[in-house]
Amino acid sequence: MKTSFADILSGYDAGIRRKFESKLPHWVEAGCSVPGTLALEQCSSEAAAMYKASFTSGFLCDLTGGMGVDSLAFSQVCRRVIYNERDAGLAAAAEKNFKLLGANNIECICREINTDVIIPQCDWIFIDPARRNASGRKVFRLEDCTPDIIPLLPTLRLCAPHIMIKLSPMADISMIAGKLGDELKEIHVVGLGGEVKELLCILEKGFHGEYTINAADLDSGYRFSFKPSEEEAADCCQDAEISEGATLFEPSSILMKAGAFKLIGLPKLAKSTHLYIGETELPGRRYRIITSLPLSKESFRTLHERWEEAEVTARNIPMTSEELKSRLRIKSGGNIHIFGTTSRNGRVLIVTEPLAKQHSGPEIVSGI
Repeated sequence: MKTSFADILSGYDAGIRRKFESKLPHWVEAGCSVPGTLALEQCSSEAAAMYKASFTSGFLCDLTGGMGVDSLAFSQVCRRVIYNERDAGLAAAAEKNFKLLGANNIECICREINTDVIIPQCDWIFIDPARRNASGRKVFRLEDCTPDIIPLLPTLRLCAPHIMIKLSPMADISMIAGKLGDELKEIHVVGLGGEVKELLCILEKGFHGEYTINAADLDSGYRFSFKPSEEEAADCCQDAEISEGATLFEPSSILMKAGAFKLIGLPKLAKSTHLYIGETELPGRRYRIITSLPLSKESFRTLHERWEEAEVTARNIPMTSEELKSRLRIKSGGNIHIFGTTSRNGRVLIVTEPLAKQHSGPEIVSGI
């Protein structure tokens, strides 16, 4: 059942209301309809939608329109947009909302997308397959999404020279690249609010070469790009020394999702421990090292006796952060952060305090 943003938001606490209001400010202001809370939770933010739209132009077909947030953004840079959605309730709400928002160049169609559907010749195709199965559980593999992209690709390639596919932030980049083929030109890792929100793949007709990984933090404006071969060829010291007073660097989620492990340019604690020692302008969190101890029962007792509160993170050890916190018997809070991790000298507990200045990083066009 369609209702207004005001009605939907009234059911949430103030914090969640602010989150949705910042996610879709113009939709809230215009009094748009929402066909259920799930659609609101799953849709793109306006910021992420405008990022996608910045690559497009001309005539675009959005084959999985949903609430229409992406279609609206596309309509602001494209001369014509076709919004297609299989759910009749979503499609009806989107058509009404487009009128409220003054988008007069969007044509709304309600139908299921498959290999038999006729798609008009256009400049861009955008598709965001549903990432939940019939029982409502989240899925991450391309073939488990609806519609299944792989059998559709030959048809889509005949209809547009540019295809943009939105996938789960949890999807494996190298696996995606292997399945999408040689025309994969770019993969975009999009971050917002400290999290990876979207994974975008852009295919271009006639492109044959190595794809580029682009990472974008929409909060800070930070951008960087690199090719997988550059990461493979990069040299990285993997036996960083943990010393009192040194800076421990924890890369941002977009750097880690993009796979820029060696391109960080700092020595790391161990091959599979993505924590680094040293100063950098790259986006991430910085901590001053207070002390380090072997990961042992005796160290658990020592730290429990010294600190009653701390944040706790487990990295590259056979236990979760919650399990480590339980072993330490420390409550969350305070200004101490304890990392349980693996270094060149084995498993350790590193006690740190966050540094006040957390860099967002400069804008970088290519490379790190």
